[in-house]
Amino acid sequence: GAIARLRPCYDLEDATVPRNRLTEMLRQVTEVAREYRLQIGMLAHAGDGNLHPLILFDDRDREELDRVMAARRELFRRALALGGTLSGEHGIGILKKEFMPWLFEQGALQAMAAIKAAFDPGGTLNPGKVLPDDRTGGPATRGGAPAPGAPAARGVVPAPGAPAAPGDSPGGAAGQGEADQGGGLHS
Repeated sequence: GAIARLRPCYDLEDATVPRNRLTEMLRQVTEVAREYRLQIGMLAHAGDGNLHPLILFDDRDREELDRVMAARRELFRRALALGGTLSGEHGIGILKKEFMPWLFEQGALQAMAAIKAAFDPGGTLNPGKVLPDDRTGGPATRGGAPAPGAPAARGVVPAPGAPAAPGDSPGGAAGQGEADQGGGLHS
């Protein structure tokens, strides 16, 4: 459709901020688009603060894909800094699970993993989704450290330019996304 005429791929994100911070977050999205030299459209459920930045890109351009991954990381960092959350509708899935330590302390992540294990001892329900990398001893299961650059408590997010979280590289999170019709990724 119309989006594919602008760029062949898109990354549809989902972050929510308090309604009284909505205008500020819209300005932040515009700043991120400018800083990372990307086209970012906006879909939203403005009444509840749920935003869907639509990052347009060409996945054949490796340098642009690097900027997309950095921009999406920055959008989540800014939403959390405004008192928001990682998802208001689409969930965490694969693409945002490494940001969970930005929102929850290690003990909370461990409690979530324990609850999941109680209901899914075989690990067959949505394996590898939501909780930080539970297959490699991440904070959700074995008490490992949070992702590099990620704080241990909600409301304290990495400063601009902080080291990327695991999965923030092309072929990492982007390669794990769920394909959408039209060449998009969504979480």
